[in-house]
Amino acid sequence: MEKKGLADVKAGLKKKYGKNVVGCADKIVTRDYRVSSGSINLDLCLGGSYEGGFGVSIGRIHAFWGDKSGGKTTTAHRIAGIFQGLCRNCWRPAKNIKPVPPSKEELEADPEARWSAEGECDCYAKGLMKREFEIPEKEKGEKAKEYVDRVEAHKKKFKKNSYEETVVAFIDAENAFVKKYFACFGDPRRLMLVVPGVGEDAVDLAHILASSNCIDLLILDSLAHFVPKDEIDSSSHDWQQALQARIVNKGVRKLVSGSVGVQRADRKLTQIWINQVRKSLSVKFGDPSVKPSGMGQEFAAHVEIRIRGSSSDLIAEKYGSEKEVISSMVSEKFKFDVTKNKTSATKGRKGFYEQTPNGTVVEDGYLFKLAMKFLVKEESKSKKGSKKYVMGEYSFKTQKEILEAIRENGDIANIIKQALFARFVPEL
Repeated sequence: MEKKGLADVKAGLKKKYGKNVVGCADKIVTRDYRVSSGSINLDLCLGGSYEGGFGVSIGRIHAFWGDKSGGKTTTAHRIAGIFQGLCRNCWRPAKNIKPVPPSKEELEADPEARWSAEGECDCYAKGLMKREFEIPEKEKGEKAKEYVDRVEAHKKKFKKNSYEETVVAFIDAENAFVKKYFACFGDPRRLMLVVPGVGEDAVDLAHILASSNCIDLLILDSLAHFVPKDEIDSSSHDWQQALQARIVNKGVRKLVSGSVGVQRADRKLTQIWINQVRKSLSVKFGDPSVKPSGMGQEFAAHVEIRIRGSSSDLIAEKYGSEKEVISSMVSEKFKFDVTKNKTSATKGRKGFYEQTPNGTVVEDGYLFKLAMKFLVKEESKSKKGSKKYVMGEYSFKTQKEILEAIRENGDIANIIKQALFARFVPEL
């Protein structure tokens, strides 16, 4: 048992700073849940556990930075689309999600009101909720029996269907958001899009959203385009050294403090900060790559992923002379490596993932190669009636059958993914 003095200190801290400010680490840390990034390779690099899942860490700050056309925004779009398909009470994929248009009253108040969603989830009935059940507050003038009956009806309804929508906000500082491209990954009607004019507005808007307790995923695209107002208003001859770095550094500190306040309110705000890369003229030896907007972002982010330039698989067709060539992209490969990770194993993990032009991740070949190397056993050919390749309780005659099973059978693909997680991700 705790000594009386320590118990009194804890009680005083909770009274002054909030009930979740201090406690046993085994109970107070409720953010160890993860959502898949859509790529098994990226999930392996980000880490996780069997209890909380693998991939993007809920409630943490992730920084995607790197070269142009490397896949930073594309990866963020995919994660946003995956978030839109989750129940925010349990972070599992919900069932039968349907977009709901805003009501007439909402449209009158805001003509650009965001669509919401309805769905089905059984997390409360199964005891899988990751947050406390919210009891409705008593209304003014409501009798005690009426309030009890209303609470019981709410619990009964929640036990039948405990789905709650996951809200995603996207701050488009570059003014480069394309609705049709995002539609390849998620529903643009349900996305809260914010387009700030200057860097100070972008910082303030991000802080307001982060501390609002209404957002589950906040994406900033990108920190390099948080342009200060003084830089826009003044002449191009004027020199504003480190002005952008100062407002961004102040902004990331506000975002961290805002997200901490949300955690106390029991809503897990996940953030993705997108940034570009510049070349430092002062670096003579080694990698001259630096991030725009100062170093404050490096200290604030829990996870940093360097996304390299992408490469494309093309089909080229010649028409007439050698110069008359038309190229069509079949797939695009994004390379990345983890340069910082406070949520799992430290930096040094590298990988890639491949996608088609419409945003579909193609990892069948990657899963097949890893399965053949680490999971599949080849039986002796002399045994009568035995299969040539065995993977757990599944058996196959040829390697082609294994590849086809991975492509067509989601259960086999999931078994392979879980086996790979067990092999390459340390159990926490």
